[in-house]
Amino acid sequence: MDRRRCARTRRSLQRSRDQSLDPAHSLAVHRGGCAHVRPRPRTARGLLARDHAPRCARGAIGLGINGPGYRGRIGYWVATEARGGGVCTRALRVLSRWALDELALARLELITDPDNLASQRVAVKVGFQREGVLRSHLLHPDGRLRDSVMFSLLPGELVD
Repeated sequence: MDRRRCARTRRSLQRSRDQSLDPAHSLAVHRGGCAHVRPRPRTARGLLARDHAPRCARGAIGLGINGPGYRGRIGYWVATEARGGGVCTRALRVLSRWALDELALARLELITDPDNLASQRVAVKVGFQREGVLRSHLLHPDGRLRDSVMFSLLPGELVD
């Protein structure tokens, strides 16, 4: 059962149309069972949600911090069968609070595929504001440039 669930997660990552997801990195995280990230100080942080079953990631969320240290960009993914339970909303809220309060970042950014309405709902639940569409913003694994939707969160906007 656990092997089948892990295989479904791998297939889900490989099929993802969300260009903000790096399938190669996410598959490496998935295969390893945890994100062994050793970031330089104030450049990146990551969390991983996984089952009690060893080496079966259910989702991951990460924060990249720009050089000057005032802005962060958040990205996440959740395995298909783990969606809808609120794990992504909780993880986004925790990571956002930490980034704004502990790191004192002035702005958090989050981008989604225009078709990924579930991810956009998660962002809005936490307090992120939709800023607009970035045209031909990211290169999709199939070689096409795709649009992105930009969201941002400023201090004081986080929704509990």
